[in-house]
Amino acid sequence: MTVDAHENRTRLTRLTTATYALGAVAFGVKDSGLQLFLMLFYGQVLGLPEAWVATGILVALTIDALIDPLVGQFSDDLRSRWGRRHPLLYAAALPAGIAYACLWHPPSGLSRLALFGYFFGCLVLVRVLLTFVEIPGAALTAELTRDYHHRTALISQRTLSSWCGSLLLNTFTFSVLLADSPGAAPGVLRASGYQTYGKLAGVFIASSTLMAAFGTHHLIPHLKRPVRAVKRGSRLSEIRATLGSPALRIMLLSGVFGAMAAGIVSGLDMYVGVFFWRLSSRQLATFPVVYLVGVALAFLLAAPVSRKLGKRTAAIMMGMGGLLVGPLPVLAALVGAFPERGSAAFFPLLLAFCGVGVLLRVTTGILSVSMLTDVVEEHELRTHRRSEGLLTAGPTLIQKTLSGVGVLASGLILTVVHFPRNARPGSVDPVLLQDLVLIYVPLVTALGIISVLLLARYPIDQEAHERTLQLLDRVSPELERSQPASP
Repeated sequence: MTVDAHENRTRLTRLTTATYALGAVAFGVKDSGLQLFLMLFYGQVLGLPEAWVATGILVALTIDALIDPLVGQFSDDLRSRWGRRHPLLYAAALPAGIAYACLWHPPSGLSRLALFGYFFGCLVLVRVLLTFVEIPGAALTAELTRDYHHRTALISQRTLSSWCGSLLLNTFTFSVLLADSPGAAPGVLRASGYQTYGKLAGVFIASSTLMAAFGTHHLIPHLKRPVRAVKRGSRLSEIRATLGSPALRIMLLSGVFGAMAAGIVSGLDMYVGVFFWRLSSRQLATFPVVYLVGVALAFLLAAPVSRKLGKRTAAIMMGMGGLLVGPLPVLAALVGAFPERGSAAFFPLLLAFCGVGVLLRVTTGILSVSMLTDVVEEHELRTHRRSEGLLTAGPTLIQKTLSGVGVLASGLILTVVHFPRNARPGSVDPVLLQDLVLIYVPLVTALGIISVLLLARYPIDQEAHERTLQLLDRVSPELERSQPASP
């Protein structure tokens, strides 16, 4: 079966693509919220030691990561009249939204230990429930299209939707819910704002997941079905067979270093913005708008640069560019080469650097996810199995676990530099802040460089992918035409 025939069969219209892309809003909201607000909320607002919060995040991420392959395999092998992915999306949407809202609304009067228990329990529940949204949702990409460049465009749309949903919510949170009030404590230290944010985010998570499921429901008869049942004893052998892909191993190894860098950023980025740059809530509310512009440009750039250079080369170039641009403002400020805070040039220049950095990093992320999606057919040719869920879950496992290590490292960095509890912007010792960024920036940059350079060993380009499709259509046409009937 040709690629064109496959596209016609799945009826992937613009409306269907748009509704499918909306599903990415759920984990965009979740990821940005947990990265931006969670450490600050439980550490500075509620008074838990940052090392406790970081440890809880790491353990929750590890539990979540270990569940990912199980959810991926279950999704791959599920037989129902609603296909392999949709039953999980429908079942998890509302519980995931409710659990996320509860995370930001702990009961008052809890002891420190009880508060930690509530925080940890809610966080594990949120992550597990959203795994039942994230893995099946992402696995649908490889089923909706086999085309090398169309996959990049589809992932670009999902990335844009993810960032739009999260950035719009974050902008509202900073500018309204956490806005500074004259004579009061900084808005980012106000608990009620985070509680309202949690409720709104829960609505975003549940509604976007349900819209994506409903919007692609009519495609269920045309999507892939399990090629054969997997016995319980053979599940471990299936995982080993999946790891036999050289391309997947490269993506996993790159993800190890990238996830550690992302974890450190998620733990410390707000600290740098609030305490090193001393940005107000109004200024912080501007960043999501700039980020949105960068993401929109990445959406427009990813597919053309992929066609021009190929996914691998483009990902390396964009990734290295992002790593060069990202730390420049902090390094320039340390040597006195960045405009002084309060000057006319300070904030616009900081926004410009952040916008360019987001453009380059998001483009790299889109291309990397698209590269991972191309492993599906290589795996199918080797094993005669469609394992989109498992292939999605493998890198997710690595990224979640190692990003948890990065978050733990961020907590340890705050402990090592003796960052004060209940700190106020402008009152923290400048020497302490200098020590913080001199650990933070070089460490994140080094991890990012290793992650990007590893992509040079990724073996699947457009020609290799098209050869794989031709071999699949020639030697295993039954995988396309003779799927087992659903019950």
